[in-house]
Amino acid sequence: MKIDIKRLTVTYNNKVVGYLEDIGEGEIAFQYDVWWKQSGSLQ
Repeated sequence: MKIDIKRLTVTYNNKVVGYLEDIGEGEIAFQYDVWWKQSGSLQ
């Protein structure tokens, strides 16, 4: 059985802060959630 995960949700304190996404060729990108940027929690 092969499991193919394309997108993983990242949470912090029960809030969605962003997504880890497989963009191909072994590269994984992290996309910040809009709320996370606006809240000022991102240093």
